[in-house]
Amino acid sequence: MTLMDAPPLMPTMPPAGLSMRCLRVLLSGRPLDCETFYQATGSMRLAAYVEVLHRLGWPILTDYQNRGASRNLAVYALDLEALAEVMALLNAHLGTQAESVQ
Repeated sequence: MTLMDAPPLMPTMPPAGLSMRCLRVLLSGRPLDCETFYQATGSMRLAAYVEVLHRLGWPILTDYQNRGASRNLAVYALDLEALAEVMALLNAHLGTQAESVQ
């Protein structure tokens, strides 16, 4: 039980670019780490793009995995409950747009 309800999930889409590529992977339900992001984009700045998404309201979880002696790696993923809510919002939005075109 909480004293206050959680604020409604209302994320904003990032501008085109690497923040958007990061979001596409996360929306697919796959986790993302800096090694995978670097292989796909050539960028070592995944944490910066995740921060952009956080500021835009995306509920991204961070898990730290130990990858050997003194080597920890951040792995990012969207909260699965939030992901379901985001997908419902997107479907509702797309359905509204489709109805206005008809």
